[in-house]
Amino acid sequence: MHLLSPTDLSPDRRRSRRHRFYRNLLLLDLFILGCLSLPAPFNRLAHLVYGLLLLILSLQLRETLRPGGRRSNDLAFRLVGLACLLSMVFWSFTPLEVRNSGLPLLLLITGFIAWSLQRLILFLSEEKLINQKVLMGAVAGYLLLGLTAGMVVTVLETLQPGSFISASDQKPLILPGPTSSLEVPWNLNFVRLTYYAFVCITTVGFGDILPQTPAAQMFTVLFTVVGPLYIAVVMGILISRLTVQESEVQKSHPPLRDDP
Repeated sequence: MHLLSPTDLSPDRRRSRRHRFYRNLLLLDLFILGCLSLPAPFNRLAHLVYGLLLLILSLQLRETLRPGGRRSNDLAFRLVGLACLLSMVFWSFTPLEVRNSGLPLLLLITGFIAWSLQRLILFLSEEKLINQKVLMGAVAGYLLLGLTAGMVVTVLETLQPGSFISASDQKPLILPGPTSSLEVPWNLNFVRLTYYAFVCITTVGFGDILPQTPAAQMFTVLFTVVGPLYIAVVMGILISRLTVQESEVQKSHPPLRDDP
């Protein structure tokens, strides 16, 4: 049986695969948020699922699903995604005495997710019809941005302990209990750090978590700019497509005129 490569697919098959990716990405985003809502230590499962999210992005977010997409770009994208995943595994199990272990992950995950969101936005711009699957893709990208911001601030906290503190007690965001010595990244309060990231990208700004170091403050500024920018770009794409879609419907079904 001969299997078609992505470059051999018809436009309908390309669109079908893109829509399947939108659904899978949204489900994984929601699953990670669900894991984060669990009590400790079960919420640590979110780390593992985020690794799966990186793998899904590497395998399914293929440039060849767009007209004119090149296969060589897919290879480079997958290599960066694989390097990001391996770096995350290395960082997760490295003692914090080796603090620089998080630096490669910080650089790789920032670049890879930025590349992924750029591809996702291009995918959305290729859509001719706005439907439920396309809206899933738009929402999934926003959730991906927030989850990645949460991972970035977590890594930054391991690189520079005390980058983020609680405004109520002026203490670092470390899980309470016997593991509060913070010997490995697992002991960080990943839930509150992710919550802080979503507060930043939505520009809500509750003020219950404070960035302390210059790097933390600059990343906070970056998140508050990128979050609204994503919404503006995606909303512009969706509104323009809806306008064209409505115009085409009116042309194909002109209103009936009463006879004089």
